[in-house]
Amino acid sequence: MVGGLYSFIVKDGDTIYYNTAFQIAQDEIKLRHKSKLVIGVEKMPFDHIFTFLKRFNIDFGGINNSLAADNEPITFKSNNGFSLGTLICYESVYGQFVSGFVNGGAGFLAVITNDAWWGKTPAYEQHLMHSKLRAIENRRYVIRAGNTGISCIINPHGEITTQVNQLEINTLSANVPQISGMSFYTRKGDLIGKIALICSSLILILSFYTIKFRKPSL
Repeated sequence: MVGGLYSFIVKDGDTIYYNTAFQIAQDEIKLRHKSKLVIGVEKMPFDHIFTFLKRFNIDFGGINNSLAADNEPITFKSNNGFSLGTLICYESVYGQFVSGFVNGGAGFLAVITNDAWWGKTPAYEQHLMHSKLRAIENRRYVIRAGNTGISCIINPHGEITTQVNQLEINTLSANVPQISGMSFYTRKGDLIGKIALICSSLILILSFYTIKFRKPSL
């Protein structure tokens, strides 16, 4: 079983909070703390320098302090051979970060998310679209569980095979196979995008140079 919660530890008299995914398997509990925190909700930037910014954090379910985070993606594994990459809410928008789970051996991906705070806005659908992209990029099934929807199962082609709509009370059940192959994106990450950025920058610089030093026509 995989789920999510807020966790904390007390270290040197200070309470450190996390947004945490957990796995319960064979009387063993494994934890994975969220790595990509939502700015202004879960973390205020440079709060160790600008300490006064902490009071502007949004109260998010009773937690309005900057959270701590894991530095690297941790894949959940079990003795029966399954390997799962669990994405906590907004982490699903970071493509190369998600591929780190697959490089770590994840045979499929799961997204656990609280989308209620967006209200009835297009953000529900937008967040869902990111999960579709992650499925296509890594050629993995994605199981998406939202506390207020949209919950669904996405195949490696980015197609939703079954879903529970927003604010609908229901359950999903399906056999999701593990996949072991690596896509180009999984292996190389945002390489094509980086090359495109460099080429675009060179073209832009060349264009300015050509305009500036172009000889006037007679």
